Amino acid sequence: MASCADKHDEDTEAIIQATFDSWMTQNIINNGIDAVRINEGTGEGMYIEWIEQNPTAEKIREGWMELDYTVKTLYGYDPATGNGNVVMTRMEQMAKKLGTWTGYTHYVPQIVEYNNNNYIIPGMQIAIEQMREGDSVRLYIPAKLASPTAGLTSQYGYAGNKGLASNSTITYPIVVDLKLSEIVIDLPARSRSAVLD
Repeated sequence: MASCADKHDEDTEAIIQATFDSWMTQNIINNGIDAVRINEGTGEGMYIEWIEQNPTAEKIREGWMELDYTVKTLYGYDPATGNGNVVMTRMEQMAKKLGTWTGYTHYVPQIVEYNNNNYIIPGMQIAIEQMREGDSVRLYIPAKLASPTAGLTSQYGYAGNKGLASNSTITYPIVVDLKLSEIVIDLPARSRSAVLD
């Protein structure tokens, strides 16, 4: 038997998702943007818009991946231009455009181990499962899939992140421009090779 508190949480989550779906329909789908809703599994309720697909590449199943991304809040997001309130970016051009660029920040793709997804936004991890090397997507992620388990760990500095405080919890829907730049099966071998070159 479910308690009244559990029922309230379920109702609240359903209302939040219905509001998100309504925004998506009004601002994205009805404006001819081809974003597909995930209707099952852990990604239920998020939307994926494919920007660039590489159908001949392999999907990642092991190893490491290089990710380029920019995270924006859904609030204030303009679907016509793609502009919005950027809270995190790995892209130098974006940081320069926003006026947040610093000389000490290392703007490069984030290298993440495939099976260790504690530091990735859950909606990004769900999308990565469907992506191939070289694919680019725009993700529309409801709040329930927007905060990584371990928090977002770099506010400023070397890692290239700008905006969200360490171990922050995202409690709002977000838009993520994500590119799976490269799959690296043997990262230590690649690192040794780079040092020797």
